[in-house]
Amino acid sequence: MISYFKRKLNPASYQGRNSRKQHFEGWYYKIVDKDGNNVFAIIPGIFRNKKQGHAFIQIFDGTHNKTHYIEYPLKDFSAAQNEFFIRIGSSQFSGTNMTLNIVSRELTMKGNLEFKNPVPWPVTFRAPGIMGWYSWVPFMECYHGVLSMDHVVRGLLRVNDQAIDFYKGRGYIEKDWGSSFPKAWIWLQSNHFNSPETSLTASLAIIPWIRSSFLGYIIGFWHNKKLYRFTTYTGAKLEKFKLDGMNVFFQIRQNNMLLEIEAKCDKGSLLHAPTIEGMTERITETLNARINVTFKKITDEENKILFSETGRFGGMEVAGDTNRLLEMFHKLSKH
Repeated sequence: MISYFKRKLNPASYQGRNSRKQHFEGWYYKIVDKDGNNVFAIIPGIFRNKKQGHAFIQIFDGTHNKTHYIEYPLKDFSAAQNEFFIRIGSSQFSGTNMTLNIVSRELTMKGNLEFKNPVPWPVTFRAPGIMGWYSWVPFMECYHGVLSMDHVVRGLLRVNDQAIDFYKGRGYIEKDWGSSFPKAWIWLQSNHFNSPETSLTASLAIIPWIRSSFLGYIIGFWHNKKLYRFTTYTGAKLEKFKLDGMNVFFQIRQNNMLLEIEAKCDKGSLLHAPTIEGMTERITETLNARINVTFKKITDEENKILFSETGRFGGMEVAGDTNRLLEMFHKLSKH
């Protein structure tokens, strides 16, 4: 029981140690070099069910729109007991650094990166991470964690024959774990705005709940060293939601704060994602979305714009039965 509480209060660490059910877990590192010439998502993880299991490192080269999925046997995966440190093969991952030693038929990726001044989502007993009190619910299909909204990246990577210097680069880290991904979701992220110390992460998804389901959303906007939460569990109201292919717009209000987000992208690449059968689902993701963010304070006297900029190198996924997402919003908005 003590180890259970320790894991829940440290969402970055490996959560699947004592799980006897189907389980997946993946840590998502996004790295962008100083000039924006090289953008990668590096996703180490593990999947297992009663029939099969393997560890993996998934690489998404957002600049060239290429993906690589490298499988490892389960014996090549190890994780620290009560801290965020995992090893897959001869590569290592934590909240402060990453050491890659990947050699496959299509990709060689080696080097070491350090992460400085991370901005984690606050963890408290009542709300251990971005999911708030839902983190304590034992039957959730998928759990989500934000480990760093923004940080400095330093180090060198050699990708095939190219040496890439990430000095003064920027990064972002999140993770997911559970039995499978939702039936539908939208995910957006950018920490490349003209204003420094600014980052957005946003997820809308169909959340199974006992014998029903609901439209859940967890949105964090970090600006000027302050985190603004717009979530289901804080009582935020989703006032507008429009979706046309990979073009998304929504407006959400938390008390007197209003956040408007519009995201667009041209094309993406296919990534592996967990289902009941395995890491078989292929979802479209881009690392080059343009995310327009307007942040307002609403009072009786005026609507004051506090922030309005476009995020670059935006991560974006629109996946699953998105028509069902829209239907659920329309039902919600009638109440």
